[in-house]
Amino acid sequence: MRRWLLILALAAGLVLVTTLAVITRRIERQSSIDEARPADIIVVLGAAEYNGRPSPVLRARLDHAYDLFRRGLAPLIFTTGGAGGDTQYTEGEVGRDYLVRRGVPSESIVVEGEGDTTVETLITVSEIMRRSSGGNWALEKYNPFPGVHENAPASKGYAGGFGTDLMLKDLGLAQENAMATKASTPLGGLARAIYAAHSIAGHGGEDFSSVIKMLQKKG
Repeated sequence: MRRWLLILALAAGLVLVTTLAVITRRIERQSSIDEARPADIIVVLGAAEYNGRPSPVLRARLDHAYDLFRRGLAPLIFTTGGAGGDTQYTEGEVGRDYLVRRGVPSESIVVEGEGDTTVETLITVSEIMRRSSGGNWALEKYNPFPGVHENAPASKGYAGGFGTDLMLKDLGLAQENAMATKASTPLGGLARAIYAAHSIAGHGGEDFSSVIKMLQKKG
């Protein structure tokens, strides 16, 4: 009896390891594909700054925004982030100054320097984008960040809403139909792989927007 239990445990472990390896490979392969698309504005979330100099994390974000801007994918860059205790500089201002030194025209940069936390910054950015776009479901009703909308699952510990496992099931059905019609859906495949990893990590019962937690860790 113990022998069979050991065999079953080893088999289950092998299946889990194989599944994780396949998902990791899919995410790795997809991450190497440049899927940047034209947009109205590039938003750079703030990160630490040191006496007017961007931290390595903030500099990497700004460099990526600069590259997208230089490629003509958006006419504006939105640098964000408050002072974080600094009496002289804000992350948004430091980001703007860095980009100007790299050659981005100052008139092409919008600065938000009031948000002291990611949530505060996102609330401000969401409001600006909402007014500019004429309405957006994710921005107005279902923001994935806790504290932005009190009635969204994100502000309730990701309880309720539409479960991760249900989203994974729907993505699987969509991919099956795409394969049946020989339609190429690379983003759909990546989304399915990400939600599969999120579910395996134990978040299958949480609202699908909770996947933002996994993406934040990877970023």
